[in-house]
Amino acid sequence: MKLTALISCVLAVLLIPTGVARADSNDDNFVKVLADQGITGDPNQLVTEGHTACDDISNAHLATSLPRWTRTPAFGPVMGDLGLSVFQAGFFISAAESAYCPQFLGVGR
Repeated sequence: MKLTALISCVLAVLLIPTGVARADSNDDNFVKVLADQGITGDPNQLVTEGHTACDDISNAHLATSLPRWTRTPAFGPVMGDLGLSVFQAGFFISAAESAYCPQFLGVGR
């Protein structure tokens, strides 16, 4: 019985870091993709803005039946908060879609 409890505890400890590492890896990849295109800044802010862009796209997608407009609400906040050009904002939003909301990737183009 003690052996079973010990094995359960060891397995629980081993499985916890795997989930955390996967999330960090996704964020790290997102920040790296942005940096490769010259979009840099505080990694936490970039990740937060990426999630916010997906939220904006999701809300617009639910509010309209015109998919070509679904990305539009995300441009203003991304450009304003991060000081990006329209071209950079478009790249940022595409990277955010790839990383955090792939269900919207390609919608609105």
